[in-house]
Amino acid sequence: MKLAASKRRRSQAAASGGRNGRAVASDGRSERATAPQSRTGRSAASKRRRRRKRIAATVCNCAGILILISVIGLLLPAVLPNVAGMQVLRIESGSMEPAIPVGSAVFVAPGDAADVVAGDIIAFAREDTQVVHRATANNVVEGAITTKGDANANEDLDRVPYANYHGNVVLTVPFMGDFLAILTTTVGKVYLLAFAICGVLFNILATRLRAQAQAL
Repeated sequence: MKLAASKRRRSQAAASGGRNGRAVASDGRSERATAPQSRTGRSAASKRRRRRKRIAATVCNCAGILILISVIGLLLPAVLPNVAGMQVLRIESGSMEPAIPVGSAVFVAPGDAADVVAGDIIAFAREDTQVVHRATANNVVEGAITTKGDANANEDLDRVPYANYHGNVVLTVPFMGDFLAILTTTVGKVYLLAFAICGVLFNILATRLRAQAQAL
């Protein structure tokens, strides 16, 4: 009779343990069922890792795109004018200040010297250099333009023959002349290339992080 009662108690304990979420061992002691909770924990951790990798991939992708856009933006001022037939000159003296500060880049569009009027800023050749001054008069009969630097007290002694006229200044960008001068050096080209490579590497890293996130 005692044996039958003991078996009934173990049977009731097992049933009660199942209802309360407990597992009953062979010796009658109860243990918590931890397997479902463990799987839930692993799933949550996997989701967190996936989310972190996706965020990192987005950050890397944005950084790579911004770097490449910056490289393209740095190259445009040096490339587009040549494509459009214009010329970019760096101002190295203060004869046109304050209108054109030293170190500025001026964009020169070709044109007809006969169309130059007083007040136009023109680029022209003088001996072995290029000069940017303001036209004060245009003698169409003689085919020569009188010029003057804004910062100079007097007009230039030598008038500009039409043959030496290069074009009118259509755009002035302060400080860009110095910047473009650096880019044209070997060191500047190496830095620009390294910058572009960094942008490409960021995009490659973003692709790998996305693949790892999908695999989780």
